[in-house]
Amino acid sequence: MQRGQAFETIMMVIAVIVALAILGFLTGILGNLGSMFNPSDPVKTMTSALQGIAGQYSSGTSPQVLAFSQSGQNINTIQLTSNTQLSSDEVYFACTSNLKKTGDLVVTSSQSTSSTTASQLLTIKNKVTVEMVACGDPSHNGAPYYVIAFGVQGDTTGTSTACYKSFTSGDTSGYQCSTS
Repeated sequence: MQRGQAFETIMMVIAVIVALAILGFLTGILGNLGSMFNPSDPVKTMTSALQGIAGQYSSGTSPQVLAFSQSGQNINTIQLTSNTQLSSDEVYFACTSNLKKTGDLVVTSSQSTSSTTASQLLTIKNKVTVEMVACGDPSHNGAPYYVIAFGVQGDTTGTSTACYKSFTSGDTSGYQCSTS
């Protein structure tokens, strides 16, 4: 009778191990499905990247994939800098030439009527998934200068280059997104 109980106990332990393995597998699948239906918020991702490099030199954050899922969405540098130590006129948008050709993102400059603070407005023309890199220098020519660069998905090198060259030259004109 002792052997029968030991055998049943071993079978129960094996059954629990198999059940936990299946549960872990299913949890992984369901977690990945959830991220497809609930992508991260691009504004939060960009703000987080700026918070991470604010006040320090950065040749570029790790490239991140952003999914802009709403056509007509507007994001301005005032939104992005509201929870950072940066000012909206210290942050600029840049795009790679490949992304610029698509016309999916449009950047315009604006001046706040309530203050003298300049900002840039990023308008999402079409639903698009892009690579994003943030870089900057807190003492660039005596004034902080930070860039958020966008490129087509998969063009990590081009996006990083657009970011780095924009802030080191102090001129984003070579990497301007389409203008309206």
